[in-house]
Amino acid sequence: MINIFCTKKLEAFTGKLDKKEPIGENNWTGHLVAIGGRKCLYFIQKKTLYSVLLIDIVKKDLKQLDKLFFEALLIQLKADKIYKPELENYLVENFSSLKLLPTDNDQKTMGTMRDDIINLKAYCEDKENKLKAAAEFATETINKIPLGTRKYKYASELMNEELKSLV
Repeated sequence: MINIFCTKKLEAFTGKLDKKEPIGENNWTGHLVAIGGRKCLYFIQKKTLYSVLLIDIVKKDLKQLDKLFFEALLIQLKADKIYKPELENYLVENFSSLKLLPTDNDQKTMGTMRDDIINLKAYCEDKENKLKAAAEFATETINKIPLGTRKYKYASELMNEELKSLV
């Protein structure tokens, strides 16, 4: 199970959160971002700073958020050349259900998230189709930005190491 600590913006959009204690160590931060006038959900894993972006989300999509997140994660892992068929069972067991929780104000993770969102918006700014540009940025760039807080490693590299160590 994934614990997603929602920012106030995401909390307002989702409506209700689970107030119980987080289960396990798979912790992420989630945020609501507007791109091209459409709502997008940005998720970042706390340990590896690996990011996943859900584009053009409406309220009714929240009913299947688990499925949408898992599909977007698989697309992102494949784009970053991390996905391997032998990971499938592990990913299904550990990444296919979400628990939305109130923010934990993790400023280290949120700082990287803010930087990524600035880069995302700058990338999309002069593009005609901003949602298509956001999808390009997510699959080609977002996890390939050097992370100063992680000795200038890439989030894709850290996630690859993490999955190798767990499977």
